[in-house]
Amino acid sequence: MLIGSPSQTGRDLWSRTIPTTGKWAGGYPVLSEELRGLLHATGGQGRAELILPRGCRSS
Repeated sequence: MLIGSPSQTGRDLWSRTIPTTGKWAGGYPVLSEELRGLLHATGGQGRAELILPRGCRSS
C-alpha cells in the first residue's frame, strides 16, 4: 500500500510487521555490546564511490 510519502509508507509497513503474538511478541533479542560495536565499525552503507582524477570523464 502506498501512502502520501515514502516515510509514511515505511512507517506503515513497519507497524504492520511488528509481531503482536508468538515468540517475539515481547521484543527481539538484543546483540551483545561487543557484537553491536563490531557491526557498527565494519558495516558500511553498501555503496561504492568512484572518484576520477582531474581531466578524466566518465562515459
